[in-house]
Amino acid sequence: MMRRHTARHSENLKPKCKATKDMSEPITIARPYSKAAYEVACDHDTVVAWSKALVAIEKWLAGDTARRVVNHPLLTASRIAGIVIGAIDGLDTQMQNFVYLLAANRRVTLIPHIAALFEEYRAQSEKRIDAQVISAMPLSDEQQRSLTETLSRRLNATVVLNCSLDETLLAGAVVHAGRLSIDGSLKARLQKLSDTLNVSAA
Repeated sequence: MMRRHTARHSENLKPKCKATKDMSEPITIARPYSKAAYEVACDHDTVVAWSKALVAIEKWLAGDTARRVVNHPLLTASRIAGIVIGAIDGLDTQMQNFVYLLAANRRVTLIPHIAALFEEYRAQSEKRIDAQVISAMPLSDEQQRSLTETLSRRLNATVVLNCSLDETLLAGAVVHAGRLSIDGSLKARLQKLSDTLNVSAA
């Protein structure tokens, strides 16, 4: 039987700053919830478990069933929270309380933003940077290893590569890692050459 949720169970999960009328952007509204969740996860040494739980809930929310549940006008907040919790395996007490809190405030749909911010806090704490690498052709394991080591040394952080393909680049790659952006694609070099020729002809 599911334990009834009470206010005292989620007291330490409440955002430390109150939402105001000008907090209209979802990411802005999600930030205090995400920060509160991250602090609780750190206090209980469950950061990895929270990351997995938030991702699992985010994936579930993308389904048609979840959208019907969350937007159902006749379902109470407690019932919505119970359905979410029942759909996700392995949620501990703190995680369940967090879902109840979000449901009570009609913020369950913010979980994708909360999850993204949670990962930002985690990356900052672990000194980890996710690097987006877009290349014209797949990078070999050796190329990925070499690029990871180079970026890690330059950024003085642990770098995790997220690789994707874009054949319009023709050759080379584009790298975005934190505030660092490197466009080493053939497409960019051709554009630069074209710009130079246009300036010379002017």
